[in-house]
Amino acid sequence: MSGRTTTLLIDRLRGLAARKVHFCYDVVGHAHVYDGIVATYRVEVDGVEVHELLPVLEHALRHDGMVSGVKDPTTGRIRWSSGRHFTDLGNALRFAKDQRSGTVFNWNRGTEVRVPGLEQAPSTTGAAADLIG
Repeated sequence: MSGRTTTLLIDRLRGLAARKVHFCYDVVGHAHVYDGIVATYRVEVDGVEVHELLPVLEHALRHDGMVSGVKDPTTGRIRWSSGRHFTDLGNALRFAKDQRSGTVFNWNRGTEVRVPGLEQAPSTTGAAADLIG
C-alpha cells in the first residue's frame, strides 16, 4: 500500500473516530461493518499489547482487514483494535479466547459478549457485556 493510500486510510479512520463512539471498518473493502461478530486480535509490538492506530492498521492490513475503534467516554481517547469477522458466536469466542481478548462484539444485536473462562479483560467496546457460557 502506498504512503498516500495509507495516509488517506488513517484520515478516514480518525474521521470515523471523531464522529462515533464505536465503529468497525473494513480497511481492505473500504466499508463499514454493520453485521456479524467481530473478535479482536492481540496486537503486540516488542511483546507488549498495543492499541495505537498505526500498528493496529498495519496488523489489520496483513491479516483480516478489520479495524475497530472505541472512544473512552472519560478521556476521549480511542482504543484501536484489529479484528476478524465471524458469522457465528462459537467460533468468535474460541478465537477471542486464543487471542486473550475478554470480549467479542455482536453487531447483529449491538452487544458485547464476554469470553467465558478469561479473567475480566478491558472492554473492546465500552458497552455493557452479556456473559455467554
